[in-house]
Amino acid sequence: MTIQPEATFVTFPPDTPVRLRITGARMEDRVRVDPLSGKEGEVRALVLDVSEVNGEARKTTASLLSLKAQENLAAAINSGEAFRRVVEITRRRSGYATTYEIRLL
Repeated sequence: MTIQPEATFVTFPPDTPVRLRITGARMEDRVRVDPLSGKEGEVRALVLDVSEVNGEARKTTASLLSLKAQENLAAAINSGEAFRRVVEITRRRSGYATTYEIRLL
């Protein structure tokens, strides 16, 4: 028997597009520990309910803490386009900064 741990949520590997079929979206307040200072702080996360990841059926969630990513996706969510089309999210890393490219397919 082989045991293979798997995340129960969607992960975004660097420079790898992840295609999602989104069925719902909401904002959640979360407590997060800053990795540098060790202090707790509250953040708002955009939580996406997902029914398909990269073409495979999978009932799960994805979270985005990046305000810029949330803003980029908000218009598509508010208009309903994010629920009718596939959303492709690619995480890009540049030094300490992480950005997300978001496309509707």
